[in-house]
Amino acid sequence: MFLNSEMSEVVDVLIWGAYGFTGRLVVEHFKSLDDRGLLNLNWAIGGRNEQKLAEIAAEYELESIPIIIGDNSDQESIDGAMSQTKVVINMIGPYYFTHGKNVVDACVRFGTHYCDITGEGPYILQLIEEYHDLATENGVYIVPACGFDSMPSDIGANIAVNALREAGRACTSVENIVMRMVGGVSGGTIESMLRFSDMPKSVLKKAASPNYLNPPDAPQTSFPKDQVTPKYNEYVQSWTAPFVMAFTNTRVVRRSAGLLNYGPNFSYTECSRTKGFLMSLLISLSLLFVLFLNLPIVGGLLKKIVRKFAPKPGEGPDTETRESGHWQFRMFARSDDGEDPVIVNVGGNKDAGYGDTCKMIGSAGIILARDSENLELGGGVLTPASAFGSDRLIELLEPENFYFNVEQ
Repeated sequence: MFLNSEMSEVVDVLIWGAYGFTGRLVVEHFKSLDDRGLLNLNWAIGGRNEQKLAEIAAEYELESIPIIIGDNSDQESIDGAMSQTKVVINMIGPYYFTHGKNVVDACVRFGTHYCDITGEGPYILQLIEEYHDLATENGVYIVPACGFDSMPSDIGANIAVNALREAGRACTSVENIVMRMVGGVSGGTIESMLRFSDMPKSVLKKAASPNYLNPPDAPQTSFPKDQVTPKYNEYVQSWTAPFVMAFTNTRVVRRSAGLLNYGPNFSYTECSRTKGFLMSLLISLSLLFVLFLNLPIVGGLLKKIVRKFAPKPGEGPDTETRESGHWQFRMFARSDDGEDPVIVNVGGNKDAGYGDTCKMIGSAGIILARDSENLELGGGVLTPASAFGSDRLIELLEPENFYFNVEQ
């Protein structure tokens, strides 16, 4: 272990916020890859708290791994940290409220590629509005939403569109149904959800649009409305309900559709299969809880109650829960030719938000470190699909017990 003041060269990848709950899992994943001879990169851990970082280094026996110290709220400090790495995996959230923008600002100026696991659509919009043009000009990749929010949705839709294209068919819609999802939730995720309503009203108003992350030159078509009520789905012969992450995932996929030209009439929707109408109704009604969080008095009281009983930031599912988790998306990709849809299955055999998210974001960082010069779009604030394409991610994730298959 040695501090950044003692470093003699720039590292390939920096895991920023390595002592947070999910940050620790990324460290564990990199350590596993390193021990198996599969990483072949110089990497470091970093964040604000030197003592916690030293504890992580000792716990995972990272004697030769540098520690880089910096504070997200201090731009000069962040500049110094980001100038010492080629790629940063930013694990410090909620991103909108933890000065995530300062990290991106430094990355764009110092030529450091960036990825994170945010599910905060307004934060992604902030990055697009303030940094997309400069990142494109400087050849810097800024790739948010590289965890369970929203990589599986984005990559699965990309696979579906390409499968139809290879069959000579134009994809007009992808319907993603979450078939199963077993796992836990961390305090950091809960805190992100609670803080969402604290964003400025002007920001939340923009986020209400179904295409607010779209490139300005992309077709601004009338997308299907987000599902907010129970619906029976003929394809899976089951009742479905709103999927809590759909409100970000759908926007990310639509940005990919504009950047990668899926077609002027392309649409993407997302919902979750349930065990019956009653469960679908209960999930739909639970969305009212989010609305109540926005009320001045009631919202504040509800947040206090949730924070009292829910896991705290830094806490999350135990090892057994993460290892026994599993999830599956089943996507139905249609063309307007009237033929049967192409079906794409995407899934994993660990808890999606933690056991598998650490591998998703790890893969994003590895690709940026190894292959950024060969990526197609050349830089900008991008999505997982538009930055990396599906093939590179599949190559890294399939050996980690992810699966991606197409049913023609």
